[in-house]
Amino acid sequence: MEFTDCLVYNFFKSSPLQSLWRVLYSTVDPTQPHPAFDPQKHSALNVELKLLYVLLTRARQNLVIVDEDKKSREPMLHHWVKQGLIDRRPFTEDIKSLFLATSFPEEWYQRGRQFLERDDFIDARMCFQRAGDEYNEKLCLAHETKKEAGRATGPKSTQLYLQAVTLYLELNNLPKVCECCEKAGEMVRAAGYYLEQTPPGVEDAARCYESAKKVARGGTSA
Repeated sequence: MEFTDCLVYNFFKSSPLQSLWRVLYSTVDPTQPHPAFDPQKHSALNVELKLLYVLLTRARQNLVIVDEDKKSREPMLHHWVKQGLIDRRPFTEDIKSLFLATSFPEEWYQRGRQFLERDDFIDARMCFQRAGDEYNEKLCLAHETKKEAGRATGPKSTQLYLQAVTLYLELNNLPKVCECCEKAGEMVRAAGYYLEQTPPGVEDAARCYESAKKVARGGTSA
């Protein structure tokens, strides 16, 4: 999905990372104060950077980035300016006139559904964000996190699956919660969530408890 002109508005302000964006200074300008990179603390950075990439590559001609959160935007802005990638200008009426034709929330929602059906979670999340649909926006984030977990290996994979569990719990999506718990090796926890489903997933819960017993006896889970 591409457009002639694109406006990226308050991406950093709406990002869950907030001040954690400063970790980018570790690569773009180490002389600036920044926290040490922590794979667990900064795990969401990967998803946010992918979303930002999608937003920045939708424009065929004009791309305008407006963000009111000066602290959150500063590390990336610093990099763009240093690389000569952008021009800093006031958000004037002339620039605003490029975006007089707006899409309605329902249009963004329908586009989001199309992307979601194709498992294009990043584009879908962007559309649902524009539609003001917080549920589906978070659902796409959960799906993308689960997808990333499937690509990763070892502790990183487990960590991402557990992040997906947290997101799916907030959405009350117990089937996905159970799936991610199992993928993370949290068999007892998965069993508990199977029993919370309607109707209770008794057989799946029993399978998880049996798998947990094998692990406790020194075996491996299925």
